[in-house]
Amino acid sequence: MALENTRLRLDGFFADNASLVSSQIDGDYQVRIAFPYPWKPEL
Repeated sequence: MALENTRLRLDGFFADNASLVSSQIDGDYQVRIAFPYPWKPEL
């Protein structure tokens, strides 16, 4: 539930310019978040 909430928030702020990918590698759980920086809100 928390990952879906984070995805929705990223989509709300950055539209298609952000991503969240989760995976499990060698028994470890990893989450990668990418978003534009510096962020400039549209006026």
